[in-house]
Amino acid sequence: MKRGMVAVLCVAILMSGCSGDSSDYSKNSAVTEGSYESSDGFYSEDAVEGEYEEIEEESAETVAESGDGNTSASEVSADSKEKKNSQKLIRTIDMDVETLDFEQTIDFVEAEVEKIGGYFETMQMDGVRLDSEYDLQSASLRIRVPKDKADAFLDKVSKKTNVYSRSESVEDVTLHYVDVESHKKALQTEQERILALMEKAEKMSDIIELEERLSEIRYELQNYESTLRSIDNQVDYTTIEMRISEVREETKLEPEGVFERIGTGFVRNLRNVGNGLINFFIWFITHLPYFVVWGAVIAGIVWVVRTIRRKRKEKKEKGKEREKKIVKRAADEGPGTKSKSKPREIV
Repeated sequence: MKRGMVAVLCVAILMSGCSGDSSDYSKNSAVTEGSYESSDGFYSEDAVEGEYEEIEEESAETVAESGDGNTSASEVSADSKEKKNSQKLIRTIDMDVETLDFEQTIDFVEAEVEKIGGYFETMQMDGVRLDSEYDLQSASLRIRVPKDKADAFLDKVSKKTNVYSRSESVEDVTLHYVDVESHKKALQTEQERILALMEKAEKMSDIIELEERLSEIRYELQNYESTLRSIDNQVDYTTIEMRISEVREETKLEPEGVFERIGTGFVRNLRNVGNGLINFFIWFITHLPYFVVWGAVIAGIVWVVRTIRRKRKEKKEKGKEREKKIVKRAADEGPGTKSKSKPREIV
C-alpha cells in the first residue's frame, strides 16, 4: 500500500514540475509539503491532483496576460527576435567539386577549416594508379564548421574550385529540444523534492523506495543532458559533406554552341590519344621486369630446342658420310671381288 502511495507521489511531483516553472515551485513549495500530508502521516492523491489543477490555472492566466492586446510593437519585435534566436536549426550541405590541382585544393581546405575553428569528422582519400587513364585522385570529406562561418567558408571553396553540384537541408529540432529540456527540468524538480523527503523519512522501507526512484531520475537526467549536448553541437556546427574530384578539364555549366562543342570534342579526343600513348609508355616501363624474366625464360627454351636439333642434324650427316664411304669402297673393289669385311650397319 505504501509503495503505491510513493509511486503516486512521484507522478504528481513530475506533473507539477512540467506545468510550473521555478517561480511556481518556490511559491508553492511550502503549501505542497503541507497539503500532501494526510491524517495517517503520508500523502494524499486528492491533494496532489488539487494542487496540480491550481498550478494549471495559474499557468493559463499567465499565458492570457502575456497575449494581451496592449503589447507594444517593440515588445512583439523583441519577442520575435528572441524566438528566432532560440530556434534550433540543424543545417547540412552536400556538394561536389572539381579541381585541376588536387593536392593544392586539399591543403587549402584543411588550412581554412583549421582557421575558422572547424574540424574533420571523416576523411577518405583515393590515390591514382599509374597504369590507368581515368583513375584520378578523389576525396570524400565530412566537415563541421561553426554555423556563423559556414557561408564564408563555402564562398572561398567556390572561388578555389568548380562547384558543379550543391544541395542544402535545414532541420528544425526546436520542439524536440524544448521537450527534452522540460523533461530535464521536471526531473530536477522531482529530484530536489525527493531529497527533501528523504531527510524527513523515518522508515527504512520509505528511504529505500525513494533512493531507487532517485537512481532512476539521475540515470534519466544523464540521458537528457547527453541528448541536449548532441543537439547543441549539431546546431552550433554546420555539417558539410564535400566530395573533391581531380579532373583534367573542369565541367562547363553553361551551354555550348555547335562549333564550340566540335572544338571541345576534338581537343578532348586529341588529349585522350596523347594520354593513351603516355599511359602505354608508363605501362610498358612499369612491366619491364616481367618482360625481362619471361624473355630470359623464352630465350633459354629456344636455345635448348636449337641445340637438340643441331645435334640430331650432325648425327644424320655423319651417318650419310659413312654410307657414302662404304658405297665408294665397294665400287673401287669391283663386282667380282668379294669383300672380306662385312659392311657396318648404318646407324
